[in-house]
Amino acid sequence: MQAIASSHPPPRAAPRTNATVTMCHSRTRDLAAEVRRAEIVVAAVGRPELVAGDWIAEGAIVLDVGINRTAEGKLVGGVELRPAVP
Repeated sequence: MQAIASSHPPPRAAPRTNATVTMCHSRTRDLAAEVRRAEIVVAAVGRPELVAGDWIAEGAIVLDVGINRTAEGKLVGGVELRPAVP
């Protein structure tokens, strides 16, 4: 297995790793289904906990690079953490 340098966005690095990359945004039709199919989820959505934890497939790798503040002032990512972590 080859490592992907962090300076390469996933779609650009995919041809070298034989990976299929699906890019979504907050208005993607049936976003939950797209996330459930993913083996690797990289969340950088800019909205607190937009990705529900129960959308994450068992065994999936989640890279949540978002930093968001809730109305209560709590720092959270773009993925709802509690349901995502067994």
